[in-house]
Amino acid sequence: MKNHSAFLLSSAGLLALGGCGGGGGNGGIVSTPAPVAPPAAVAPPVLTPNPANFDTAEYRRSNAVVSSQAIAAYRAGASGAGVTVAVIDTGVAIANSEFAGRISPASRDLAGDRGYGDEDGHGTEVSAIILAARDGANIHGLAWGATLLALRADTPGSCTTAEGCNFASATLATGFDVAASARARVVNLSLGGGSALQSVSFAAARASAAGAVIVLSAGNEASAEIDPFAASVQRAAPGAVIVAGAIDENRAIADFSNRAGAAASYYLTALGTRVRSFDQTGTAYVYTGTSEAAPIVSGAVALLAQAYPQLSPAQIVEILLSTADDLGAPGTDPVYGRGALNLARAFAPIGTLSVGRVAVPLSADAGLLGSPLGDAGQVGMALRQVAAHDSYGRGYSVDLAANLRQQAPGRLANALLGSDLRTGAGVYGNAEVAVMTRAVDGAAWRGDVATGVEWRDRPRGSFLGGQTRVQLAPGRTLVLGYGQSAGAMLDDATGTAGLVAPLVAWRASETGLVAQPLAGGAAAQRLGDWTLAMAFGAMAMRGVSGGGGDAPATASRAILRADHALGAGQFGLAMEILAEQGALLGSQLPAAYGVRGATTTSAVATLSLPLADWAVRAEARLGLTRADLTGQGLWQGGGRLVGTAGSLTLSRAGVLDRRDTASLTIAQPLRASGTALLATGADPVALRLGPSGREIAVEAGYGRGFDGGGFSLGSFWRHQPGNIAGAAADFGGAARVHLRF
Repeated sequence: MKNHSAFLLSSAGLLALGGCGGGGGNGGIVSTPAPVAPPAAVAPPVLTPNPANFDTAEYRRSNAVVSSQAIAAYRAGASGAGVTVAVIDTGVAIANSEFAGRISPASRDLAGDRGYGDEDGHGTEVSAIILAARDGANIHGLAWGATLLALRADTPGSCTTAEGCNFASATLATGFDVAASARARVVNLSLGGGSALQSVSFAAARASAAGAVIVLSAGNEASAEIDPFAASVQRAAPGAVIVAGAIDENRAIADFSNRAGAAASYYLTALGTRVRSFDQTGTAYVYTGTSEAAPIVSGAVALLAQAYPQLSPAQIVEILLSTADDLGAPGTDPVYGRGALNLARAFAPIGTLSVGRVAVPLSADAGLLGSPLGDAGQVGMALRQVAAHDSYGRGYSVDLAANLRQQAPGRLANALLGSDLRTGAGVYGNAEVAVMTRAVDGAAWRGDVATGVEWRDRPRGSFLGGQTRVQLAPGRTLVLGYGQSAGAMLDDATGTAGLVAPLVAWRASETGLVAQPLAGGAAAQRLGDWTLAMAFGAMAMRGVSGGGGDAPATASRAILRADHALGAGQFGLAMEILAEQGALLGSQLPAAYGVRGATTTSAVATLSLPLADWAVRAEARLGLTRADLTGQGLWQGGGRLVGTAGSLTLSRAGVLDRRDTASLTIAQPLRASGTALLATGADPVALRLGPSGREIAVEAGYGRGFDGGGFSLGSFWRHQPGNIAGAAADFGGAARVHLRF
């Protein structure tokens, strides 16, 4: 095979320019002769490699390695160690330290008894691109830990002729069989010529059946089709062959490279111009040709074969082709075929991840951890490093927690987003009617005090909600509303509302979930010193779509409460049921977790007592949450959580004016914990699910009404906001003005 390009002598201190062909279509199987006038070798500085740092000077000199993004494979632990790479060529420089200790004893001369030492240089430079040692000197190969099966196949005396080395078909067939016997995982042929004889085709098929991927050069004739020899070998071993075309440093097809043509589905490009390597004397050159693109692909095969020994030849080929960078026309095209080799993508997970027995799509939707679960404790930590397998059964350690964002603990801004709201109220017989509207379309919705919805999740409608309070009979009240929580309507029906709306210190009688109240109602009946009341409300969760689907998560809340007057004080006991669809205590997990929803049953106790001119109100919540699990997700069982919340409020009316109220609240918002059985390995593991911290909020408030509205002032301090131990304490203050129309 003739040289593709001329050779020039370098100046002192620089590498020589070199070139090399990789295919020819004129009948015989040939290779490229050595450079015509090799310059004196210039030894690069010897560096001491750092095993933990692969981005070394030697790595940066190895442009075959850099161009294929092989550093991703090294960081994953791959080096090619234990993998045998067969190179059917002109032999190898046996004494070169770059191959020391890694030449297979099965190496041999296939065409005679000359030994497998390289007299031409082609076999050495090709082998070096594949597996030269990572020793700080010169360059290193892609699979620098692999074992070389050097099979010298050049016809005796042919390499000294003007036509260059040639290879007999019988010799090549023997080479395939030796590679099969040695259990080589890749066979590199940077050769070309006419179509392979039947004996070669049969031998190639045997090698692929024994577990080898066959990599061939496309040829250097600038043809629209690949070399006939490569095409015929592919027909003999379909699915186990990659034909390598050459691209330049700008990732454009090299002008000399044969194009993909009809072979586009198994044609892969790699760097084929000015590729750094060295010849049989150890002299450093840069080479050009598809002969250099092929060993880059062969090195990639060796890295995959070592990292994932269970992969079949067809799977390795499929991975390298499917993860190639698309070049030229979109998709597979007749110039670039499948595109350019990209080892970083080849080593990344492909398709669907399997964690235990559960499939987790790589494009899994984002999830949200509600503040009752905080950072999820042991479960959150376990999800940061989970053993998973991709569609090819390749093992990975993946961070599933990265796809779960924690609910923003800061709620101050959300409490202030009602400045553009207007309310209206009127009395019609026994009914009081109130509505809320947005003054300017596009302003943020605030809803009631228990929402805390984030800015990006604001709804857009101008009508926010309304409420009707009807006195059905003496001591009997009905409240119907939209945009009001069930708890707020229950307080209105029983006459226990009136405290300054909190900024962050939620009363324990509220759930504290980030949700938009929808329709609901409440009814209360006084019976002497007792007041019996019930309420129901629906709400839409904010944050992400429930269960990874398109519809938002929803919840419904039912409350049954009995209050008993104790002189000027009051004691109350309530039972609640919170039914969530697509969420669990406000946490909205991707579908792969297998959480359909949850049901929480809670008991809430309240006690209000006078204290001189002040009033004390204590509230406590105890709840049991049962997760509704599919049994097919990451969360396999153990879905029972116990939640607690508590608050203590000291308030006084008429501090400065008969229409004002001052308050001081200490609160622990809802916090839940339990055990989750997660399928993070071969068998489910029981892990603690719950927050790492405990939020405590202290808040002071003052409110005063006036004709046409009112205003309120508040300040707060909060420890471990969002129930996250590592969260910094926050504090702040706010002023709100409320106007009626």
